[in-house]
Amino acid sequence: LAAAHAIGIVHRVVKPANIFLHQEPGGEPVVKVLDFGVSKDLRGSDSIRTVSGGVVGSPSYMSPEQARADADIDGRADIWSLGVTLFEMLTGTLPFNGGVEDVLRQIFTAEIPVVSRRIRQVDPALSDLVSRCMERDRARRIASAEELASRLDAFLRSQAPSRGAGGPPGATERGAPGDAEQEAETIKITAAADVLAPRKDPRAEAPRAPPGVTSS
Repeated sequence: LAAAHAIGIVHRVVKPANIFLHQEPGGEPVVKVLDFGVSKDLRGSDSIRTVSGGVVGSPSYMSPEQARADADIDGRADIWSLGVTLFEMLTGTLPFNGGVEDVLRQIFTAEIPVVSRRIRQVDPALSDLVSRCMERDRARRIASAEELASRLDAFLRSQAPSRGAGGPPGATERGAPGDAEQEAETIKITAAADVLAPRKDPRAEAPRAPPGVTSS
């Protein structure tokens, strides 16, 4: 995504259905961002023609500026969507739920959910990082995909000595004696992290959108 932003391309539909794990024979898995069909070319030649005022994106992952159909969106719109994706990976739920109109209203006016209020056993630094991606004021948002990747790498390095093998950041090791509830929650968090696995065709699962909103 940082490579796309570097040449002036905003994806506009960053979500788990468009993120795949690819593996060449004998190689390590590589994360691939797919489906640039509605991307925006900031150099002037937009790759899709839309009705004036039309909204482009997938409502649940859409940044406020996308939902307003602002003409001056930039790579920070994708940072919001990455924040929603991280939120979903960690909690197993979307931050904003309901029909399209309800979701858009929440994006504009509702209190933005915080990861640490949805699950226990998550490091506050990771919860704060997700919240920094989902700032309505994009001037306060993490500025770039490159910066977000750097912050995530730094967080993982800081957690490496204390993490249980195979466990998500901030979670306790599975099988901790005398705390079945804590173990169950750790299993739930681990399962939620599988959201990036390849899925069925997302178009078959996409919610119906009103005129002017594309959900592909």
